[in-house]
Amino acid sequence: MNLNFTTLLPLIIFGLFLLAIAISKPELGMSALIVVVYTNLSSVLITRFGFPSITQPLVGLLGVVILARRFIFQDNFEGWTQLVVLLGVYMFLGYLSVFYSSDPALAQDTLVYYLKNAVIGMIIIFLLQKKTHLLWAVWSLLGAGIFMGTISTYQVFTGNIGNSYWGFGQVLDNGGGDFRLWGSISDPNSYAQIMVALIPFAVDRFMREKKLVLRLLSGWAIFVILVTIYYTFSRGGFLALLVVGFLVFARQPSRPYAGILLLGILFFLAFQYLPAQYTQRVTSLFQLVPGSNVSAKKDVSLQGRASANIIGWVMFTDHPVLGVGVGNYNSNFDSYARRLGLTHEAGSAHNLYLEIAAERGILGLLSFIAIIYSTFSVLQRTKASFLEKKFIEMANICEALTASLAGYLVASIFLHDAYVRYLWLLLGIAWSVPQVYKSLAGEKLAEDRVNNMKMIYVE
Repeated sequence: MNLNFTTLLPLIIFGLFLLAIAISKPELGMSALIVVVYTNLSSVLITRFGFPSITQPLVGLLGVVILARRFIFQDNFEGWTQLVVLLGVYMFLGYLSVFYSSDPALAQDTLVYYLKNAVIGMIIIFLLQKKTHLLWAVWSLLGAGIFMGTISTYQVFTGNIGNSYWGFGQVLDNGGGDFRLWGSISDPNSYAQIMVALIPFAVDRFMREKKLVLRLLSGWAIFVILVTIYYTFSRGGFLALLVVGFLVFARQPSRPYAGILLLGILFFLAFQYLPAQYTQRVTSLFQLVPGSNVSAKKDVSLQGRASANIIGWVMFTDHPVLGVGVGNYNSNFDSYARRLGLTHEAGSAHNLYLEIAAERGILGLLSFIAIIYSTFSVLQRTKASFLEKKFIEMANICEALTASLAGYLVASIFLHDAYVRYLWLLLGIAWSVPQVYKSLAGEKLAEDRVNNMKMIYVE
């Protein structure tokens, strides 16, 4: 398409209109970014309809918004320096691999991919500063989950799996009613992973929202997300869901053991009505338990994952300090497979932590662990601060974020980092909560001063 001034003028006007709205209401731009990233909208539009990327111009637009908010409204951005330092170390260690990896170009491309995803997290930190912003972020995540989960649930109950619904309802159909939901990201396990991460937010909003319509929406989110997770037939998703369920109920302030017992009963009842394919896949995990009478070799998928993990471990032991190079696991796979006598086809590591260890060595793995540990520490410290000031709702959201990240990271034991942008999105929201606390504390202090002045005036 030839772009001339007549064509560009409406686009420029529309872009300036969006910029003005985003500057005055940064939570709208933030919510748009969350929805675009979580639904994988940009990739769907590119692959299905040939559109250019919408994520890149949106990130650029929000970058301008951040600068405008800083210089026009004097916004102060705090709480990001520690993450930037940790991220800088992580990226620097990855950058070193450009000089020693077997495929430097691949290492460089992978680093650019990581940096783009990390920028998404940083954008969230700069835009999310107030309680209302955090609630917008939570509901944007749930909105994305409701949208994708409703499509998937409709496919399950109607059997209409032949329609991909514009790319948001992809299904792996093996015939004879044997199918797995892929959603918008073309991988059932990753689809389960990102949906599991939404459960804590849905449960929190269902329990805390005062408006009936929002409670109904959050209840619907719980239902469609659970159905979606079940019909991905993801074993890693199932285990992550168990962890999330335990954390959500165990950390309730009143009668946590009753919640855990209820959770156990619900899972037991649900397990009776799960599809046979699901129960077979889940119970196949017992093949990995020492002393099991069933050989894991009978499950081709488990055998393939085991081979991939063995290769990752050997790569790490061969290059324990710096690894084989960022993005170079796949390019080294065949040589290691031949050396170890494994016939599994080349693929990903199927374990985020082994992949990091193999590609970045112990230094890279420790720097990644430092990012995750610091994130959980920030959430727990800020939660304590919220509770001290009686900001109960925000403290509960900190708990939801903790459970969400835990679920994502548990599922990552079985997955590589192909969709790492979801992790950085959650990290960005998590590192924003100290700013939310500071904003609320400032508002409360100002309110207390006004009340004191009123009392003095009355006296």
